[in-house]
Amino acid sequence: MDMYTLFIADDEKIVIEGLTSAVDWEKYKIQITGTAMDGIDALKQINCLRPDIVLADIRMPGMNGLDLIREAKRENPNLLFIMISGYSEFTYAKRAIEMEAVDYLVKPMEAADIVASVKKAIEKLEKRKEESKLTSKIELYEAELEEKHVLDVLMGRCPLKPVPIRPLHEYAVAVIRGHNEAFVVHLREKCLEEFIYIVEDSVVMVSPRPHDLQDMLISLADLGNPVMGISRVRQNDLHLPAAYEEAKEALKIGIFGSQCLTKYEELKEYGLHQGTTMLKEIELFFSSRPADVWNEMGHLIDKTMNYAEVNKLSPKKTKYLCFNLIKTFLRHVEAEYELEDKLFGEGYLLYEEMEELKSREELKQWLTNTVREAVEYLDQNRISFNEKLVLELKQYVNEHYSEPIVLDELGRRFYKSPAYLCSLFSKNAGQTIFEYITSVRIEHAKRLLRSTNLKISEICEKTGYSNHKYFNQVFKKHAGKTPGQYRSRHLVKQE
Repeated sequence: MDMYTLFIADDEKIVIEGLTSAVDWEKYKIQITGTAMDGIDALKQINCLRPDIVLADIRMPGMNGLDLIREAKRENPNLLFIMISGYSEFTYAKRAIEMEAVDYLVKPMEAADIVASVKKAIEKLEKRKEESKLTSKIELYEAELEEKHVLDVLMGRCPLKPVPIRPLHEYAVAVIRGHNEAFVVHLREKCLEEFIYIVEDSVVMVSPRPHDLQDMLISLADLGNPVMGISRVRQNDLHLPAAYEEAKEALKIGIFGSQCLTKYEELKEYGLHQGTTMLKEIELFFSSRPADVWNEMGHLIDKTMNYAEVNKLSPKKTKYLCFNLIKTFLRHVEAEYELEDKLFGEGYLLYEEMEELKSREELKQWLTNTVREAVEYLDQNRISFNEKLVLELKQYVNEHYSEPIVLDELGRRFYKSPAYLCSLFSKNAGQTIFEYITSVRIEHAKRLLRSTNLKISEICEKTGYSNHKYFNQVFKKHAGKTPGQYRSRHLVKQE
């Protein structure tokens, strides 16, 4: 229990001294923080010292105890009073209780009565403290729940009900890249009403103060080298995902045009709505996870350049299309190959290279070279996600061959469907996963037959087979002889 402070006010010095010395206050975690002999002095000290409990006489010069309660509670509503008096008049007691005094004691008082009243006050303080802790936990939980809900809706991961605890009546979404740690720290300090998330390599912010958002972000622009995109102002939670897409689109334009901040409503000035059909086709191509992305990229580059030519897109619009193509390609490759670093750095570096190109031919050649460089890098440095998954599957089989291996369990362990795992393994390993499991088990059985005196039935169990007859059949199929024949031949060779 924490130490609490007690202030004593009485117009009789002997009473104050008696109250101070009659009880071992430290035993009850109480510290006497001050005393006063009149109401006015008591009020001044109470407002200054801010004790937890006040033990005060009803009748004092300058200001009586009831007025003291009223005035002191204006400054500190949580202050607890225990009133004492030489009068047992019901009127005084009633008024004191109405003013939320914890207790009313009549002089002369026993030490036990004083302690009982103070304990009652302490219990009330402890209860308040627990209620405050609970309230804080609830508020924190609600804030976390609200923040998670907004993010889930933003990313399209959940239905839009129940609505956030603070409904977003009006808001805008901002997406920021090129930020540093200082930028994020200052952003969180300055934007206390905003929902701020780190999503992959971007800061995503949902602001219920959309009309102030631009000024807030610009004021932080000198921290690092951020590029920022802002959605249109929205009035309904239903539009959160759409607002997020708008902010991302504005960000792309900002990166493409080397602008610090771009608002979605300004995009018409770029005329970049032309080319939407091709942009959708690019997104669709990569969302389908093409198996042979390297060869297909050549066709997609040709198609993009032909589209630009047929539709007579300006150089700026053509570069915008190509910028989206190469960025989407690199994002796909980085995810597929689980790269921790970006292949060619931030988007603005690509834009700077692209800005120097003067013709469609140069642009096409640059796209082709960039794809080729990515291929060469990956050939030298990385294995694909699929290849890595096959290696992990093989490792699992080698570690668990003695146990039952069920395809459904593999699917749960590697977060893939059983059908997908079978297809992936066959494609990359040149044999089915069941053939691989069998080959591992038979090789281990051979080793045990050659190097141990274990019974064949024991070897059968140690290599994952529960049926002795089936084990013999499988072994003979793969080794050309029964386990017993294999062991005999090996022993003969040893001699």
